[in-house]
Amino acid sequence: MKDDEYDFGFTFSDTEEIKSQAVDKAEGLRKMIMPLLNNLMKNPEKDTIVWPNRDKTIKTFIKKMDDYMKS
Repeated sequence: MKDDEYDFGFTFSDTEEIKSQAVDKAEGLRKMIMPLLNNLMKNPEKDTIVWPNRDKTIKTFIKKMDDYMKS
């Protein structure tokens, strides 16, 4: 029997380590989303937002967020 035969691949973490990782992820998401929100707030007196290639841009941004959350 090998020593690693019953290694289930987990490690232990303390609450502070997990909390720190969650705060880091949240801050990273905030840094990604705030430029979008700030740009949407520009020129509030205008009724229409012109956003060429919106579908492609949003899909690219969603993929970027998904990849970030997986890292």
